[in-house]
Amino acid sequence: GASEQQDKIIYVKNLTEASLCLQSLKIDVILLDLRLPDTRGVDAVNIMRRWVPAVPIVVLTDLDDEKLAMACIEAGAQDYISKQEMSAQNLRRSIGCIVARAREIYAQKRADVLQKRLADIVESSADAIFSCDINGMITSWNPGSEKIFGHSMEAAIGKPINAMIQFENGDCFNEQISRSRVIHENETVIPNKLITLKKTGSDIILSMIKFALKDEKDAVIGWAAICRDVTECIRRDTELQKRNHDLEIRDKQMRALAAHLNEIRELERTRISREVHDELGQLLTGIKIDLRWITKNLNLNFNSASVKICKRIAETNKLIDHTIEAVQRIAVELRPSVLDVLGLPAAIRDEARRFESKTGIAVELQVTDVLQVNSDISTEIFRIFQELMTNVARHAEATLVEIIFEKRSQYFCLSVKDNGVGFQIDKYEKKLSLGLLGIQERAEMLKGKVMLKSCVERGTEVIVLIPDTKRKKDDEHTYSG
Repeated sequence: GASEQQDKIIYVKNLTEASLCLQSLKIDVILLDLRLPDTRGVDAVNIMRRWVPAVPIVVLTDLDDEKLAMACIEAGAQDYISKQEMSAQNLRRSIGCIVARAREIYAQKRADVLQKRLADIVESSADAIFSCDINGMITSWNPGSEKIFGHSMEAAIGKPINAMIQFENGDCFNEQISRSRVIHENETVIPNKLITLKKTGSDIILSMIKFALKDEKDAVIGWAAICRDVTECIRRDTELQKRNHDLEIRDKQMRALAAHLNEIRELERTRISREVHDELGQLLTGIKIDLRWITKNLNLNFNSASVKICKRIAETNKLIDHTIEAVQRIAVELRPSVLDVLGLPAAIRDEARRFESKTGIAVELQVTDVLQVNSDISTEIFRIFQELMTNVARHAEATLVEIIFEKRSQYFCLSVKDNGVGFQIDKYEKKLSLGLLGIQERAEMLKGKVMLKSCVERGTEVIVLIPDTKRKKDDEHTYSG
């Protein structure tokens, strides 16, 4: 064997030793004596060629026999040197030429394999792959081109590319190429999707890329192009865009409907709250006045029966007092009058006090009282606050709630933070929480944003940002976090 760094020669005495050597080592050249103990003549070459078909063989023999030399060459040997002519110089020259020729053959085989593989790819591709010379005459035309453009390879080869491909707008192929955009050196892409006309007359839409072909001197000798039929993709994209547009319109309509329903619900709540508070309250107050009159007259005509009646009237008075309290509570829950009279900050304070009294959970408040909140959004913010406090009461298992309501830049900020059990955000995102979903919907209708932070055993914080709608339109900015 031989290497570029150092020649190394391995001697074996027979074919058995040669077989073991060839199995364990990488051999560059075999110097084969035709007079081995276990084989002779051309048979030795045939055996070696079966064992190692790609390794060059130089036959060494003391027989100056031209027929034998030709037989060895035909059997697969690369050279034949008689021992009378053998010298170090001749042997080195022969081995060098053989190795160089073997490497050249190996490189050519690799190139042939690679070229065949690339040719197979081009032939089996569904894309149209074709090439032209510098004058625009077609030099190659794969089956994908036949399928897309409707012209056979025999009809296309040697013909001008403009005769094979026409465009709907009347341009020829070269005109489209001249307006194409360079994306890499010697590589261009058509700026827009091209509508072409097949031989059958049906329209197709192509996505196309073109690149230059060069010779060994780097001179441009032509160009090639790859065209993909994206008609179906464009059709699907167009259909998806239309569906997406329809869904966006539907989403806007549903949001508008939800906003309208919320508005109607608030108006109905306000009406019912006032009727409950005013009418029921007045009726109950009138009943209390009548009971006082009855008690007073019974005391004037006191007898044994009067005692029992007065006792019953006293119990009825207590029942009426509880009923009045319930009516006032229901009226406040339907629509707190403080929201309309004193504004949102006062309503948040009042709701927080009721929450603390009802649940026993401590509340820390930081509310900016001087905030002037547009009446159009104050109701929505208050309902969001009520839902947040309901969630704390139901799920948090907290002992403390921190509430902040303030102005940040051009946004009203409402923060509700508890010290409860918390939860994993990723698990929450996988399931539907109607309470938080309602909060997000209300915030989005006001072009606001809801941010949720939670950690197991460390509590939860919900921050709601609502833009101040009183701002001038020119001053509007999108909140970025």
